[in-house]
Amino acid sequence: HHVIVEEVGGIIMFILQTVRLAQQVQGRIRDMVFNESGDGIDSDHLLKFLDNQCSQLPVQLPEADELYTYRLEVVEWERRVSEVFYSKDEDLEDVNAYTSLETARDFQVSAKAHAYPSKVLVELNARVNKAMALRDRILQWKMACADGKKGSLKTLGSLIKEISRVRLRFPEAEDAVQLHKLV
Repeated sequence: HHVIVEEVGGIIMFILQTVRLAQQVQGRIRDMVFNESGDGIDSDHLLKFLDNQCSQLPVQLPEADELYTYRLEVVEWERRVSEVFYSKDEDLEDVNAYTSLETARDFQVSAKAHAYPSKVLVELNARVNKAMALRDRILQWKMACADGKKGSLKTLGSLIKEISRVRLRFPEAEDAVQLHKLV
């Protein structure tokens, strides 16, 4: 009878330790996914992290299983983004070779369903935000020129440099590049 009580006590202690360890892993997973730094999550790092954390557990966590599945979706999205934005040799002088701003926005919309913000998404968001700000600057420059204020070629040159850095195609950028070629 005394031996059974010790075995039950040992089993209960094992269960409690396993629950405590699982809770710690869940907390680390939450900390990683809901990281407020704004840098995004590297999907390869997430896989290593999950493998490392979950290998310590004698139980399976549904959250981890879901993250493995979500990660596959994000990795597939990242692959498509990479094919569209980074796989072709872009002629930095030819704005027509750039991927369109609308395509970038479509990728942003499709990423809203992701369980976590990936590094690729954060980089894409930054690129789109820069393109939008650049578009506004080009429009302001064009309005200043239309109002009779002399638009400087130096300003146009700096806009062209920014267009080549952002590498997204949008009508205002195409117009600015055409104008730059004429002058």
